[in-house]
Amino acid sequence: MAAGRNLAVLLEAAVRNYILQLRGYDSTQEFVARQQGELKREVN
Repeated sequence: MAAGRNLAVLLEAAVRNYILQLRGYDSTQEFVARQQGELKREVN
């Protein structure tokens, strides 16, 4: 994969995250909650 393509993917993800933040959605909080849920599920 070309280096420019990796940059384009990162930029697209950053823009998508920014738009979600403007709409009031906190993707970081959602990610952490999902990770914690999976970790708890694996322990049980």
